[in-house]
Amino acid sequence: MRKAEKAVSFLRSTKAIALPVSFLMLFTSLAILMSATFLISVTKINARGQLINVSLIEQSMSVFENSMELALWSPGTSYVLHIEDFGGVFKTEPSARHIMINITDDYLFSVVAFNSSVGQVVYEIPPVESIISTVYFQGDQQTVINKSHSSMAQLVLSPGPPSPTMTLGYRPLAIARQTGFNPDKPTNTIRLYIVNLNSSVEFEADAECYVRITCVNVSSSLQTLNFTQAFPGACVRTDSGEGCSDVSLPMAFGRYGSILHVETLVCNLKVERLPGGT
Repeated sequence: MRKAEKAVSFLRSTKAIALPVSFLMLFTSLAILMSATFLISVTKINARGQLINVSLIEQSMSVFENSMELALWSPGTSYVLHIEDFGGVFKTEPSARHIMINITDDYLFSVVAFNSSVGQVVYEIPPVESIISTVYFQGDQQTVINKSHSSMAQLVLSPGPPSPTMTLGYRPLAIARQTGFNPDKPTNTIRLYIVNLNSSVEFEADAECYVRITCVNVSSSLQTLNFTQAFPGACVRTDSGEGCSDVSLPMAFGRYGSILHVETLVCNLKVERLPGGT
């Protein structure tokens, strides 16, 4: 009888111990689960906040490009913009983005129409893990275009390293047309439009600032080629150091060949920081 009572007492004490232990294990598991959920939520919120910040930077750079478009090809025109602080670095690189434009038929002739850096504007974005590929917000990877309705601007988001960047630069526009109508020897003109930021003042701003964009001038140069035989057409090849693209332009010919004018128009823009900001 006493043995049975002892056994019952032991079972009751075991159950009494097991119940708090079970609650403790359950509480620990819930705490771990809640901590993991909290960390995941914080990570998602941070990632979402970073993407929102990138979107705001893209909008700011688009506004900046729109102001540059308004100043293009209008010497003396200037605009002042307020660049907000998005936690990164806004900077100008006047000597960056070297391009060489070669006009050739890959057989009879080859002419270098332009060979210089044209500069760019860059916003260095704080590290964002979700940016893993290059995205073009304006333009595409082509280094030269031959359609006037296409954007000369290239606004591109790159993942880095060391950190993502939003870069604004311009690519040349090439247009060809017949300008002389002598049936025996017609005249063709290739016109190249180039936006050059070499005149800009190099600076970096890690806080809000005021920037002025000015169209300094539009310069031009002319090369004339005389051909005594026909060829399929001219190819405008542009090498930017980061890529090379071609556009083919038709040429008109007569029985005595043709004349080709290569006219290069360069719009020189100046970007400079103004006093003010923080």
